[in-house]
Amino acid sequence: MSAEPPVPPAPSSEPAPPAPPDVVARLEAALPGALERFEDLRGELSLWIHSPRLLSVLRFLRDDPGQQFDLLVDLTAVDRLGAVPRFELVYQLYSTRRGVWLRILSGVEESDAVSAPAPVSSGPAHLPEPIRETTPGPGIASSVYSLWPAADWFEREIFDMFGIRFAHHPDLRRILMPDDWEGHPLRKDYPVEGYR
Repeated sequence: MSAEPPVPPAPSSEPAPPAPPDVVARLEAALPGALERFEDLRGELSLWIHSPRLLSVLRFLRDDPGQQFDLLVDLTAVDRLGAVPRFELVYQLYSTRRGVWLRILSGVEESDAVSAPAPVSSGPAHLPEPIRETTPGPGIASSVYSLWPAADWFEREIFDMFGIRFAHHPDLRRILMPDDWEGHPLRKDYPVEGYR
């Protein structure tokens, strides 16, 4: 009498979760707890980072020999009015050596600091302070100017349009609107015709 061959299990109707991309595995090994979540949608990788760890993550992505995201292509913000945190910073990185794109997102809390009037500056008073590992406070993000000097005008535009301040920025002032402009036009609660 011969034994019957084992019956393989029926395939699950649930798709298997995708294996984390190499960048996710290396990031979690190097900076445990910094990653909130990730999404690999149609080959576009997005990483959500806990805001107090953002600078450490960006430095790792730029300097790690296996990552080499040496170019900050774009930096913008999104107003998610009603959500907590209200604002989300979006960093678009590119590795010129590897030909790979990466999107980094990090939340910024709303506070009275966000709607503070724009400081008027006649120019940079000093070089930026060293990178800090913690977020300076609600409504304030840490500048990435010391990692990518190109962030200078991106951060000024975000400050001007959304009211998010960047600690350690060398010259944070309006860039598109006049110095005496009231409010931040890309906030979702900004009046359509402006303040009167």
